[in-house]
Amino acid sequence: MIYIIAEIGVNHNGSYRTAKKMMKQAKDCGANAVKFQNFNPDEITLRNVKKVDYQMQQTNVKETQHQLLQKLTLTKEEFRKLKAYAKNISIDYISTPFDDENVDFLLNDLRLRTIKISSTDTDNLPMLLKLGKSNKKIIISTGMSNIDDVDLALSALAFGNKENSKNFNISRDLNYYKKNLSYLKKKVTLMHCTTEYPAPLEELNMNVINTFLERYQINIGYSDHSCCKITPIIAAAKGVSMIEVHVTQDNNNDGPDHHSSLNFKNFRDYVKNIRQAEIINGSFDKALTKSERKNKLKVRKSLILNNKLPVGKKILESDLSCLRPGNGISPKYFYAVIGKTLKKSYKRNTVIKKSMLKKKL
Repeated sequence: MIYIIAEIGVNHNGSYRTAKKMMKQAKDCGANAVKFQNFNPDEITLRNVKKVDYQMQQTNVKETQHQLLQKLTLTKEEFRKLKAYAKNISIDYISTPFDDENVDFLLNDLRLRTIKISSTDTDNLPMLLKLGKSNKKIIISTGMSNIDDVDLALSALAFGNKENSKNFNISRDLNYYKKNLSYLKKKVTLMHCTTEYPAPLEELNMNVINTFLERYQINIGYSDHSCCKITPIIAAAKGVSMIEVHVTQDNNNDGPDHHSSLNFKNFRDYVKNIRQAEIINGSFDKALTKSERKNKLKVRKSLILNNKLPVGKKILESDLSCLRPGNGISPKYFYAVIGKTLKKSYKRNTVIKKSMLKKKL
């Protein structure tokens, strides 16, 4: 079953009460997990860095990233309460740290089992090595990355898990991921992602999922910023094990991500579409289904006698036709039946069955 993450992120707009309510809404829609973001604005951006275009659509265009982020934080105590609430309503709790302080908070205070690495930190070597060493389950997004960046990120996680992080050499260890695949297969989910909100359809490049599956042979997921109904269906059809999407209570709320998130009505449909896609995907084995077995008897053909045949007379090609129903010998045995004899006399239009032949096919 595909693991579905409702990314609340900062769409709580700094309100603990809103965050808690959104968790329950996500649970009621069928999400397996909710995800938040932990950051200290002073530790992730200089104070004069301007916002990117998508952040300006429903926020004050004059404020900096630092000013924006200050309004979107919750206290550590509030995050502790949210994690406890997640346990109470039986939904998994995941978060993304954006600085070293919050890596430690998620690891040592909240003691999360799963931590998500943002596309903004796919090349953050110290963070990657540290989280690899933690041996926690890791989800890592790959927006704004090329394939070499992805190789490096996985190699850093794998190296940190097994070696002394201080010994990592970016030139020598770029392909280290190949040496610790057992860790990556067990602990890491690699998410294809396009970092734009909403992401243009022509930039989704969903075929990268196939590239990841073939190249890394680990769990692959999709972090969806498209606001498109069919993208999760495509992702499911391609064999992802995880899908993440931003959710909001109201797309018109002020904030950087609301306009590119799913409201909970649409999120409920989104989850339903994924579950239906899983059913549609079905089995990898080509075999008759229950419905087909029932239909086969009436719409497939059998070998039929064109003429009345006495006992002992050899069957000729002119004695055979291929007609419905399909409860007799299959036409694939047409030439094998020629020359055989019947145990007794049979009239014209008799469906030939194996039990009627003197010798086995």
